[in-house]
Amino acid sequence: MIVNGKEVSIKELELPTIEELLKKYNVKTKMVAIEINGKVVPKSEWQNVQLKENDKIEVIRFVGGG
Repeated sequence: MIVNGKEVSIKELELPTIEELLKKYNVKTKMVAIEINGKVVPKSEWQNVQLKENDKIEVIRFVGGG
């Protein structure tokens, strides 16, 4: 699995959901969007989407400023 351009090895039996992956990396979910294989996944689906070994995941953080 590739997360933000880096290969991450997760055993097949331990493949997490999006929500579990974010918890593992201590990502605050309030200001992020998730893209899997080029498609944005709605936040309401994060707890149900099971990640696969060949997924390409992008965690996009929103940054405020001006």
